[in-house]
Amino acid sequence: MPSPSRSEVPPVAVDLLTGLLRSGDAAAAQQFVDSQLRAGMGRVEVIEGLLGPAIARIGQLWQEGGVSVAVEHRATNIVEALLRFTLQGVPAAVRGHRVLLTGVEGEWHVMPARLVAGVWNCLGWDVVALTPSLPAEDLRALAKAEHTRIAGVSCSLVSNLVPAWQVITVLRSCGYRVVVGGRAFDVVSGVAQALGADAHERDPVRASDVLADWVGAARLPSRPAVRAQAWAQIEPVWFHLPSLVEQAAVVAAELAAVSMSADTLRQDLSLIARTSCAAALTGQAELLGQHMSWYRALLEASGIDPATGHALIWSLERVLPAGESIRAVLSAVGQE
Repeated sequence: MPSPSRSEVPPVAVDLLTGLLRSGDAAAAQQFVDSQLRAGMGRVEVIEGLLGPAIARIGQLWQEGGVSVAVEHRATNIVEALLRFTLQGVPAAVRGHRVLLTGVEGEWHVMPARLVAGVWNCLGWDVVALTPSLPAEDLRALAKAEHTRIAGVSCSLVSNLVPAWQVITVLRSCGYRVVVGGRAFDVVSGVAQALGADAHERDPVRASDVLADWVGAARLPSRPAVRAQAWAQIEPVWFHLPSLVEQAAVVAAELAAVSMSADTLRQDLSLIARTSCAAALTGQAELLGQHMSWYRALLEASGIDPATGHALIWSLERVLPAGESIRAVLSAVGQE
C-alpha cells in the first residue's frame, strides 16, 4: 500500500486558515477547506499540510502570550470539526490494515494524534484510537485481545516520556511492533530508540509506510522492557513525585525566596521533576537542558528573573534521596 505523492500546501493557505481560526470564524474556515478540496488538494495534504500547521501556529501564539487559552480551545474545536468534514466519504480501510494509535498517561494534547489518525484513515488504515491520557496497564488487556500487532504511540510533552516508555513496554510485551511520533521524541536524537520503539517518524505518511512494511510480517514474541536497570533507580522517585514536589515547593518559597503563586510553583516544579525522570531514564540529560533553556526564556519574557530556574532545580535536589540518578541530571543541568 504505497503512499500517494503529495504536493506542497502554499504558505498563504496556512496563513489564511490560521487567521480564521484565530478569529473563530468556523463557517468561513469550513468554506475555505471545502474550496481547497474542490480545487484538487488531497485529503492528506489538507490534514497534514493545512490543518496541522495552522493549529500549531495557534499553539505557538498561545505559548508566546499572543492568544488566550479560550481562543486556543476554540481554534482546536474548529479544527476537530474541519477534520471530520475532510474525512467525509473516505473509503473503507484496506483489509488487514488495522493499527492501534495510543496516547500516554498525562497526555491531554489529543489534536496531534487525531490528525495522524486522520491521515492514516485516508491511507487505508483502520485506526483504533486510544486517546487522550491512557495508563499503560489499562492498555494491556485490549492490546492482547486485538488481532493486529502493530501500533503507533503519540507523545507531545517531554515530561510525559516516562509514561510513553511504559506504554511502549506494554506493547512490546504483547508482541507489538511500535512506531512513535510527536514533539517529545524530536527534542533529542535517539530518545525513541532508547525507550524501545522500533521506529520513529515525524511524518504520518512515512509512518504509514513503516506500518505497511510490518503488515504480514512474522509475529514477534513478547519482548522485555528496555532501560529496566535505569527504571529500577527512578521508579521510587517517580511514584512519590507529588509529595516530593510539595516538599520542593516549600524549600523554593522559604529557602530560595522564589516568588510565584503556589499553584504555578508546583506546576513548574512538577514539569522539571518529570522531565528529569525522563532524562535519567533515557540517559539524555540534554532533555532537561532543553526544557530549562525554554523555561528561562519564558521567565524572562514574563519579567521574572531567569535565575529562578536554577532555584527550582536546587530545591528539587534538596528533597531527593541521596545517590539518585535524577539528582545527577539536575546537578549537571543546574551548573550550566
